[in-house]
Amino acid sequence: MSVLKKYLDQISAGKAVNYNKFLKALPPQYQNRKHELFSTELIAPNAWLVTILDDQVHSELSSLAETSKSRLHAADQGNSHRTSTTVSYLLTYHELSPDKRPDIVYLDERQTVQGFDSKKQLLLIENEENFFQYALMCSAVSLAVGEPVSLKNTDVALGSGMKVCTELSVQWYNNYDRVLCAFDYDLAGLQMFASIKDRLQDKAVFVQPDDYSTWLSSFKKAPDSAVKLQKARELAERLGFTELSQVFADTRKFMEQELMLKMVLDE
Repeated sequence: MSVLKKYLDQISAGKAVNYNKFLKALPPQYQNRKHELFSTELIAPNAWLVTILDDQVHSELSSLAETSKSRLHAADQGNSHRTSTTVSYLLTYHELSPDKRPDIVYLDERQTVQGFDSKKQLLLIENEENFFQYALMCSAVSLAVGEPVSLKNTDVALGSGMKVCTELSVQWYNNYDRVLCAFDYDLAGLQMFASIKDRLQDKAVFVQPDDYSTWLSSFKKAPDSAVKLQKARELAERLGFTELSQVFADTRKFMEQELMLKMVLDE
């Protein structure tokens, strides 16, 4: 059930809701018309009786609140981005890659099409700069995890930010015995890893060193806010990355994965 549908059901049943949270669940065009569309009565702290003044608007919101069955259905509801695509692709390098051009893996709900046999291990790289320098990244990851990582034993895929967590992509990752996640050492990187680990469990491995002492100078990026830094520390603790959490606390900085390339070049 969508958040919006939950609130609409409560309103229809005459139950009080958190009005501010209800407004946040609305599409912007309805938020901007709140004074003409809704009447409210505060009956307790953060508890409002809400009346939807326009039956047509009520009908529109009810339609929007229904879980989208497809990207087309979501577009018909006014926002295709509410639903994942039914077709996707991944850029990859593998042992048979003839040159610098990455291969393409085609994914949809019924099939996977790829022109190579998968290795047992996958290396997921968050951003393009590191992905296209996959040989250097394999060397950097080898140093971090303490074992050889190359196209001889590992396929490499581009994560492309949050696209790395889409359902079709994760289903493909699940074909591997082990998925090494090379992401930025910040809140977003940990959130992406946590999302993947929730679904892949022990197959998912966050690329990091046993000892961060030689990496401390690479923590250079100031967080956007103290809140993000604190959330990153808390998530690192929940994931069992105690030393990384302490590094965040000591340096007050994050680390971008491009600096992994510099570590290899400085060797």
